[in-house]
Amino acid sequence: MYAAALLPLLAILASATPVKRWSYEKYYDLQAHRGGRGETIENTLPSFAQGLLNGVTTLELDCGITKDGHAVVWHDENIDPTKCKDTGAVFDNDPMFPYVGKYIANLTLAQVQSLDCGSLRLDGFPLQEIVPKTRLATLPELFDFVKCATDEPVLITHQSFDWRALIKSKEVYPELRTSALCADSTLYKGGGNLTSHQRGPSGMVAGIDVDSFPGDTVCERVVRAAHSFGADYISPTETAAASAAGALDPSMDGWISFVSKEMVDTAHELGMGVKPWTANRKNTFDYLIDLGVDGVITDFPHEFRRHLEHLGGYDLAPLADPSRVAKCLAKHNQLTS
Repeated sequence: MYAAALLPLLAILASATPVKRWSYEKYYDLQAHRGGRGETIENTLPSFAQGLLNGVTTLELDCGITKDGHAVVWHDENIDPTKCKDTGAVFDNDPMFPYVGKYIANLTLAQVQSLDCGSLRLDGFPLQEIVPKTRLATLPELFDFVKCATDEPVLITHQSFDWRALIKSKEVYPELRTSALCADSTLYKGGGNLTSHQRGPSGMVAGIDVDSFPGDTVCERVVRAAHSFGADYISPTETAAASAAGALDPSMDGWISFVSKEMVDTAHELGMGVKPWTANRKNTFDYLIDLGVDGVITDFPHEFRRHLEHLGGYDLAPLADPSRVAKCLAKHNQLTS
C-alpha cells in the first residue's frame, strides 16, 4: 500500500525540478518544521512564506494523497478538528460531509480544499499567526508559490519515518536525496525506547536489524543502518522516549538525548549529515550545536536563526524579499469562499 501511494508523489517530485548538488550546502540547514508551526499555521502557503522571510534553508513539509490522486501538503492522516473547519459540502447531500475528522485518503481534492485550515490557533502554539480561510495547497501549488517568491535554488529531500518509502524512492528516483527520520521508539519490534525494548526490527525501519551493525551504542548503529540503503541524512528525534516525563531539555533531571557525539561522528565518517527534530528550546539548540549537527528542524525558525546570529560564525541563508513574497502569497494563496 505504501509503495502505491508513494509513486504518484515521486512522479510529481521528478517532474518538478532536476536534482543537483545544492549551492545551499554551505549554509547551516535551518529547517522550518511544517513551515514553522510555532509562528504560523502549519503546512500552508502563509507558513512557507514566513519561512522564506526568516531565511530558512529548508521548508519542511508533509504530503498526503487524496482519493483522486493529488499530493496535498498536510501532516496528519485525517483532518484534525483543532486545525481545520468545514465551510460547506462540495455538492448537495455529499455523504462524506462533514469532512473534518475524515482521512485525506478518503476525500477528493475538491473536498479537502473546501476546508478552512487557517483560522484555528493551536493551544500548544499560542503565538501562531492565523490567516483565516486559508485552503490547503497541493504540492505543485507549493512549488509554483516558491518559484514565484524566490530565485534561490530549491532542492527536494524526501524524509520519512517509514524507511520502506525511502528505499522505494531510491529505486524510482535514485538521485533524490533522502533523510531517515527515526526515534528510539521506531527502531524495534513492539516499540519501546532507548533503554527498554524488544529485540528485532520494526516495520518502520524496513525490517533492518539495527543491532546487526557495528557500534557500541544504538546511536552509532542506527546511522550505519540508514547508510546501508543509501540515506544521505539521518534525522533523529532530539529527545529520547526514555526521558523522564516533563524532562524537556538538557537542563532538566531525567532528560535523555537520542542524538549523541558518537552518532554525529559516525554519520560524518560515512559522509552523512545529521539534522535532528524537533528542537524548540534554546538549551536544546545549544546542546545540538555543540555536538556539531548539520542542521536542525524546528517549529521556531525565527528564534533559532536569531540564536545562531548571536553565537556568530555560522553561514546563514539570505532573507527573502518581503515585498516579493507578499505579492506571490497574494497571488497563490487560495481562500475558501
